[in-house]
Amino acid sequence: MKKFLALFLVICLSTLIFASCAGDGPSETTGSGTTGSSTTAGTTATTAEETTHVSDDPQIVDSLDYDYVVRTVLDDNKKIIGVAVFAWKDKKATESITIDSEYVLDGVTYPVIQVGVGQGVLSFQSQLKSITIPGSVKTIAKRAFPTCPALTTLNLSEGLEEIGEMAFWGCKSLESVTIPSTVKTIGSNAFADCNNLKSVTISRAFESQIDDIFAGCPNLTVTYID
Repeated sequence: MKKFLALFLVICLSTLIFASCAGDGPSETTGSGTTGSSTTAGTTATTAEETTHVSDDPQIVDSLDYDYVVRTVLDDNKKIIGVAVFAWKDKKATESITIDSEYVLDGVTYPVIQVGVGQGVLSFQSQLKSITIPGSVKTIAKRAFPTCPALTTLNLSEGLEEIGEMAFWGCKSLESVTIPSTVKTIGSNAFADCNNLKSVTISRAFESQIDDIFAGCPNLTVTYID
């Protein structure tokens, strides 16, 4: 009888332990569900970033819809009035590029008013042969396209007002360029060391600056427009 009682107690104790262990199951499941929820939220965030990514600088925007990254241009009241092409995406760089005249950000269309913000948009690009910049662009910033040795065609549009210093420095295959009549400012060495540059059409207002703008262009013939 004592043996039977002892056996009965052992069976009861085992049953209680098993029930206790089984009771822990829902807690683990709940924990797993929470983790899954976080993962799902993370995936959603990643998907959103793939469409439009804003870096640590809130003015820099990277959208999958464009081949380049832009920086928003603000007025004195911090309102966006347009965008500047900040940098071309390496994998999107081709022989011929055309800057868009408009950029859609968060459903709002803004004009592309500047190319470059003081650093290379496409620098040292051996494959780049042609650049077309629309009339919406007012400024080509300094060092925007330096040392692109294969660049032969540069299409600048009326409406452009400023070309920054060294903007096309060292583009050795460039043979001719027409500076739009709307350009008011050209920086030092903007076309320096473009040593194959043979023909330039430019406003007579820049006559005194020719040697500075086109330094290192020994075969240059200049046609002035009044």
